[in-house]
Amino acid sequence: EEEGKQPPLDSEEGNADPEEEIVVEQEAEAEATADEIAPTEDPEEGVVEEAPDDVAPSQELVVQPLKFRDHHSLKGPSSRLMFQRRRYQVYPQRNSEFVLQHDRRTGTITARQGKDGSIGLSGLRFLYATVAMFMMGFLFVFCLQLLLFLFLGLVSGSGLTSDQDFDYSQFYGTLASIPLFVYSLACALALATAFVGDAWNGSPFLDSSTKWKGFKMQWINFSIYLGIPMMVAIISLFARTDSWWFYTAITWYSCVFALYCLFCVLVVYYEINGTMELIVKYKGYQEVNENSSFWDLLKYTLRLRQVQRYSGRTTVRYLVDGSMVVDARDSLRRDHDNQAFRGMALDTKTHESCYCKLTKWKKWQDWGWVEDTKDIRQFSIDETRDVAPFVTSDTWSLEKMYCRSRKKKFIAVLNGPNALRPEQLLSSFVCALIGNLMVILFLTAFLIWFEVNAWTILFAIVVVIILMWSSVYQTINMYRTLKSQREQDQNDQTKKKTDQDYYDEDNCNEIIYEVTEYYRINKITPKVGWTLLVLEVIFFYVWPVIALFVIGNYPIAVLFLITGIISLVRHYFNAASVLMEVGDMNILDEEITKQKASKAHVVSARTEEVIEEDFYEKSRLNLIVGKISHGNRRNVWIVTFAVFVGIFCILFVGAYQIGSSEGGGAIPQFLPPQDFQYEKTEALPYPTCRMSSDISIPGLEDTALMDFVYLSYVAYTSSTYDSTKAPMNTTQEYLDAWFGPSLAIDQFNIVAKYRAENKVNSAVEFKLITFDKKQLPPEFNQTGFAVISIRGTNNGWDALSDAQLWSAAWLAQAVRFLLPFGEIWNPILESLIYVISQIQTTALKKVAYYQATTDFVNYVNRTSEFNTNNNNLRLTGHSLGGGLAAITGSQTGVPAIALSGPNNMLSRRTFDPSLSKHALNTQVFNIVPDKDPVPRIDDLGELYQRINCTANDSNFVDCHSSDRSLCEIMTKCGTQIPDDKIVRPILCKCHSKYEYAKPKQVGGNTTYDEYCVA
Repeated sequence: EEEGKQPPLDSEEGNADPEEEIVVEQEAEAEATADEIAPTEDPEEGVVEEAPDDVAPSQELVVQPLKFRDHHSLKGPSSRLMFQRRRYQVYPQRNSEFVLQHDRRTGTITARQGKDGSIGLSGLRFLYATVAMFMMGFLFVFCLQLLLFLFLGLVSGSGLTSDQDFDYSQFYGTLASIPLFVYSLACALALATAFVGDAWNGSPFLDSSTKWKGFKMQWINFSIYLGIPMMVAIISLFARTDSWWFYTAITWYSCVFALYCLFCVLVVYYEINGTMELIVKYKGYQEVNENSSFWDLLKYTLRLRQVQRYSGRTTVRYLVDGSMVVDARDSLRRDHDNQAFRGMALDTKTHESCYCKLTKWKKWQDWGWVEDTKDIRQFSIDETRDVAPFVTSDTWSLEKMYCRSRKKKFIAVLNGPNALRPEQLLSSFVCALIGNLMVILFLTAFLIWFEVNAWTILFAIVVVIILMWSSVYQTINMYRTLKSQREQDQNDQTKKKTDQDYYDEDNCNEIIYEVTEYYRINKITPKVGWTLLVLEVIFFYVWPVIALFVIGNYPIAVLFLITGIISLVRHYFNAASVLMEVGDMNILDEEITKQKASKAHVVSARTEEVIEEDFYEKSRLNLIVGKISHGNRRNVWIVTFAVFVGIFCILFVGAYQIGSSEGGGAIPQFLPPQDFQYEKTEALPYPTCRMSSDISIPGLEDTALMDFVYLSYVAYTSSTYDSTKAPMNTTQEYLDAWFGPSLAIDQFNIVAKYRAENKVNSAVEFKLITFDKKQLPPEFNQTGFAVISIRGTNNGWDALSDAQLWSAAWLAQAVRFLLPFGEIWNPILESLIYVISQIQTTALKKVAYYQATTDFVNYVNRTSEFNTNNNNLRLTGHSLGGGLAAITGSQTGVPAIALSGPNNMLSRRTFDPSLSKHALNTQVFNIVPDKDPVPRIDDLGELYQRINCTANDSNFVDCHSSDRSLCEIMTKCGTQIPDDKIVRPILCKCHSKYEYAKPKQVGGNTTYDEYCVA
């Protein structure tokens, strides 16, 4: 009796809640042979059963023969059950299960979804994934800091921070290490991303990759993610320690990081092991077999990788009618019969890259570098993984089609009950165009809102269009192809009338799919392959390692030594390269597990253990190749790090070209202080407009806030006149314009003497400003008073110094902000930042800006004129200068007043000597303008003053301007102290540029417009 046919059961693998792809294999009873390694009395085979009570005794039930085989794309192996005389195949998913119910009486299959989760389970896995994401976040911070310190080594070694000679060995050695570092760090983050996904899904990879499968690994996961941290918390609470959460959090992070390291080791092991097994198992490789030695396998693997990398390939794309049966390994070779090819292939296109054309140059063959091959078939990774989804009218969605990678293949149903409807095809096309257009419009609108000039906007639009063009072109081409093929199939009535099988109930859908085939048309010779291998290892690994050790960059050299070896091993022992040759993962069936079974004297029967182990082997390799080693995750991280490398390069080039200049400029236009003034606002002024004598300039308590803001601005000026920078005024002229003649004096000779005596090569700029003793209160007539003003960011090297000191804290804040409940990690943030900072070299720490400013403060305090326990010395600065003032003030005990300066609470332990919380909370005062992002870097101390910024939200960068802050303080605090003793001059730009109210005219005949507009 002829068997009834059952359709394959497939489900699409999605993004948010991926469905599992199920392969259903039908086998007739007569085909059950010994080589299937199955029991001879398989309950799955067709048998005649006794009729149930509701069926006549004379009737016999023929059970439909059905076998299920788990595909390697599943999250886990299925379970085969018998319940109520029905067969169930249960496929586990993340928080549910997919169940196939086979009715043995009727042969029908019912598919249903079973709920196998709860709110508690989802919450627990959310907790696991959140901790794993926090670990990944700080791994990302560590990687960026590593790249930053590499570039800082380039800058310091090139002499930009000192007068030393250019060190070529350090420069080129560090530069050569960047490509391998970027690749290694991208692989580490790809592994971390997979680790987070594994934690969210219940750790299936870890559960299947160790000998502690099942309940043992579940207990290990529970202990690491919850048990051990909870025990530490309980013990700490019983001990009544105030730092109980610090110990809990640091233990939690350490445990998860250790589990991540285990995850990485397992991935590397199974990737290398899978590569070797594929080579041994594949019969197409005649040079190696199961009896080959390890060194023979090693040599063949390296040769294969080099051939894959450097040989020329031709790409052939065409569409195939789904009714045709085409084996993936046979493919539609170009040397097939033309008539058969035309009957199966549609819209064929052939493409050769520029590199492929270069390899066909005849001279290469004449020199013995390249040899021809006969179009050896190469397979894509997606093709070998066999995970292409079906797109029907039911599985189609606008979001899926728009977000789908254009490189990912899919199987489209064009005709039949489940066919894509014309409006769906049109919607996919229109959505892709509208989506790309909206991206361009949004970018344009954002740049206009950000007040960017027209040429920059035009350049950005052109760049985006170039990046999008390939995707748009592929979308248009695919829409035209599918639409024309659908119309052609609908008009082809002859085929439908003659092909009776087309009208079968289960085969009434017409399917079309795109095939991309790669053919290796030539290959490099072994001697060229080995030569290139040696050059790659020497240039990208050996030379950088030697250079980094020679220049004393030991922390980074050790990291490069370790990560480089791992990355090179993964690069050359690449399972993806072998799969591109093999084309099928199923050759891994019955590998080591079959050998184990034979040792157990089970030869003719394939045990469940063997089947399960084969599944896990292919499933692990599918995950590694598709999503870790060769997937989009690694590529995204490579692009991310490449962008940061580009930013560092721009800063480096800027620092190299501009160097470290002292600064300069013309005095801003002031109004006569005796004729114009701002009165105190009617509302409450800032509480710190007036500062006590403990921190203010003696005798100038009422204007202290604006005085320190102006002194921080003066740091950008030049102490000496330079005719090449006209118009330009010296620092002394700036001081006289604000304080009046002879009150404040620029002691540039003392600074120059200090630099010469102590051989200070740092590029940081600062000024020593003293005040005339005779004009100070009596208690300062003997000791005097001085302010050290530190310049802020003024060139590329200053920007790199900003990154050196505060980038780790800023990135840690970003991780904390992006993570749910990120504030709970506050107690350990500074410890993690401190650990990250240890990869800096001693030489790099010595050229940090704060080292020079702190040493200068100690130098000033050692002189007889200023040796008064810091009571007559103050520090100030804007931006970078404010942050340096805060560091130096905390280290020396000198009060520091910063304007828009970055803070130091999280990064306080990274400095040498480290900063205490008490010093930061008592010695440092920071002025924080609204919308200014710089003073929000790192966590604020206890002493700060927020001030308003009237700039538009789109122009928030202008809130960082010291001019605008000075105008804000003038208008709120007033420019005249009581009893009309002293008034401060008002900047014309307060009204003309920043749109504050016009100052009140209290004298003179010349109006504001006459002064400022003229």
